[in-house]
Amino acid sequence: MTAGGGSGSAAYHGHIDGLRAVAIALVLLYHFDFGGGAQAFLGVDIFFVISGYLIGGIVRTDLADGRFGFVDFYRRRIARITPALLVVAALTLAASYALLIPADLSRMALEVRAAALNIANWHFEPQASYFMRDRIERFFLHSWSLSVEAQFYAAFPLLALLLHRFGWFARRGVGALLLLGLAAYVAAGLHEPRAAFYFSSLRAWEFLAGVLIAAGPIAAIPPRRAAILAALGAAMMFGAAFAPVPGHFAAKSLWQILCIAGTALLLHANLAAPANPAARLLALPPMRALGLVSYSVYLIHWPLLMLAENWHIVPLSPTGRLLVLPATLALAALCWFLVERPARRWANRAATPAIHVYGAALLATALIVGAASLIVAKKGMPERFSADERALLAVFKDRTRCTPASRSAAFAPPGACLLGDTAVRPDVAVWGDSHSRELSHALGRELAPAGRSLAQYTSSGCPPFLGTAIRSQPDCPADNDRIAARIAATPSIQTVVLVAYYGRHAYLGDARIAAALDRSAALLRRAGKRVIIVGPLPKPPYDVPSGLARRDRNGRDDLPLAQSEAEYRRTSAPMRAALERLADGDRVMVADPGAAMCMDGRCPYVVGTAPLYMDDNHPSVAGAERIARSLLPLLAPR
Repeated sequence: MTAGGGSGSAAYHGHIDGLRAVAIALVLLYHFDFGGGAQAFLGVDIFFVISGYLIGGIVRTDLADGRFGFVDFYRRRIARITPALLVVAALTLAASYALLIPADLSRMALEVRAAALNIANWHFEPQASYFMRDRIERFFLHSWSLSVEAQFYAAFPLLALLLHRFGWFARRGVGALLLLGLAAYVAAGLHEPRAAFYFSSLRAWEFLAGVLIAAGPIAAIPPRRAAILAALGAAMMFGAAFAPVPGHFAAKSLWQILCIAGTALLLHANLAAPANPAARLLALPPMRALGLVSYSVYLIHWPLLMLAENWHIVPLSPTGRLLVLPATLALAALCWFLVERPARRWANRAATPAIHVYGAALLATALIVGAASLIVAKKGMPERFSADERALLAVFKDRTRCTPASRSAAFAPPGACLLGDTAVRPDVAVWGDSHSRELSHALGRELAPAGRSLAQYTSSGCPPFLGTAIRSQPDCPADNDRIAARIAATPSIQTVVLVAYYGRHAYLGDARIAAALDRSAALLRRAGKRVIIVGPLPKPPYDVPSGLARRDRNGRDDLPLAQSEAEYRRTSAPMRAALERLADGDRVMVADPGAAMCMDGRCPYVVGTAPLYMDDNHPSVAGAERIARSLLPLLAPR
């Protein structure tokens, strides 16, 4: 994010700080989930355009005047970015040490280390989608854009020097590079959208949109004409931010291009006629004040929100999230007054040698990286927790695995894990996503004493929905076709149990989910199989083992340990009704896991000291054993 106000050698424009305020407001709207801004994450893209204009103007002016120097340029960038980033990183690590469980603390330390080294975008690209649910477990995920911006700052002076030397640092040359960069971004995104999102080389065109404005003189235009252009730019920018999120990268990129073009048009109109109404509105004192601290707001808001969510254990209500907002603004103001402004003044004083600025930044970075590396090496420092708390946290690690022996057993069907009595052919198959894993092993243990076995077909993230594309899992349709064909071709299998985490695929709607399961059941029925569809589980509102381990530490005696069975029945009624319509005598049956997981009108998350869930949705071994015992009567041999 563009840090601080002003622009070095460029003249200060209050409306630019106002545009920063708009950008950070959109980011907050999206991250705090206040509703309305489905694509408000495009606030980050607005920041990129502003950065491109400011840095492009500074470098171009200095090159034209013959006074550009790499040492001075990078000193100023370090002074603007590094102090606040490292202070927030250090405070976040300290708070995380007190609050987070070992796995979360270790992950946080990796994220902070990557952010301190300005490679957070490379760190997150292979493992975390910005748009998926797992982003709420990434406490420093927002730092990806800071690393993208830092990498632009590192590379742009070299590019600018080449453009200047060959006389191409003008709108024609920058425009050509912008179009090439945009083409590369779209081409890469159609095949690897996550790489296009995170890699600075593929994001360069957004910065170049700002550089394009700075690459030539800005002619004055009449205020009325500027007002029309500014209004059009704002409409394009906000139209993109508040449009529904499309499912395909091509459509997303069109909205993104619209936002970038609108931002550039608004910025250019305001620079060409600073007296136009849009520029005056953006230059109002409250807008400039928010823009001035926008970098600190961006740095602080996400880790503060994530730590608040973590402390609360149960997801924060809209009111709870709203309460985090003034705390964010207050801390950001303190960060600006106590860190950003003093550090920048010290670093930019003529009496401060550049070597001191570089040395201080390297030393502070080394301390943060060293502390984070120590936490990672010590695996999140589990000794902070009692033996009972560590036992709870071990529940997630107590996951069942398919052993090589189970896959290579004589009667194991191709691609399946054979469980139960592996000396006999399987007469049961379990087909499903990761919710089928523990259940398969629990059923195998129940079937073994009777001399029976089952074939487990688990594909994480892929529910047994034939003919259905699954979001962010492009291989699911082919995987499901292959599994269905293998089950159908195995004569010994008489009964097939279908298992899915329905909540993860709510975007499909109950009707489409039921239709997909109907296709799966129909194919299996044609192969002579009996089908059992396991219905939706009660769902805890938090990660159960982690929440229980943190309950006393966080002073959360009010943490719910169960939900009422009436609430479970009410919330799952539409899905259960859709599944019940698929029932067909003893050929297609729908099993109710609630009968096993609920008792005395309550659906507990823990019984005694044994959690029934390993996170906020997967049944633990103990929970799976309950469900398996309830299914056993339905699995009687025919």
